[in-house]
Amino acid sequence: MMNYILRNCIQNHTKNLILNFFLKKLYHCPDEGTGPCSETWNRLYKLYEKKELIKSYNELWSTECKYNLKLIGISTADSLIQFIKTYNINRTDSLNNKESQSFQNDILSLDAKKIKNFKAKLFSSQEQINLGMKICFALLIIAFVLRYFYFAIKWSFKTINQTNDSDL
Repeated sequence: MMNYILRNCIQNHTKNLILNFFLKKLYHCPDEGTGPCSETWNRLYKLYEKKELIKSYNELWSTECKYNLKLIGISTADSLIQFIKTYNINRTDSLNNKESQSFQNDILSLDAKKIKNFKAKLFSSQEQINLGMKICFALLIIAFVLRYFYFAIKWSFKTINQTNDSDL
C-alpha cells in the first residue's frame, strides 16, 4: 500500500530514488505495503486528520527528519499536508486496485484454461500408441496392394523386352 502511494506520488526519477533511499534507510521498508512504511504513512494521515500535523512538524520532529523530507521536495508543513492530500489512497484508488487485481486474476484463469485446452488437444501416450498402430496397419495394407502393381509393371517390362528381343 505504501509503496503504491510512494511510487505514484513522485514523478521525477531522481526524487523517486531519493524517496526510496530515505524510506529504506530510515524505516527499513519492505517491498510490500506492510511494516514501518505503511505504519508511518498511517500515523502521518492520522495527524493530518486530527489537524495536528503542523504542530508535530514544527515542534516535535527532528531536524534530520525535516532535512530528509526536504530532500524529496517537502520543505514545510504545508507542503507535507499537500503531499498527504494528493497522494493518500482514497476509495477510488482502492476500487481501481481491486479491479486491476480482478483483471489479473481473470487473465491468469484464461491462461490456465488456454493451457488446459492445449493439453486436452494433445494425445495421451496410449492414444499415440493406438494411432501409430492404426497408421502402421494402413501402411501395410497399402504396401500389400502396391506390391502387386510393382510385380505387374515389372512383368510387363520383362514381357515387352522379351518380345522385342524375339522380333529381332
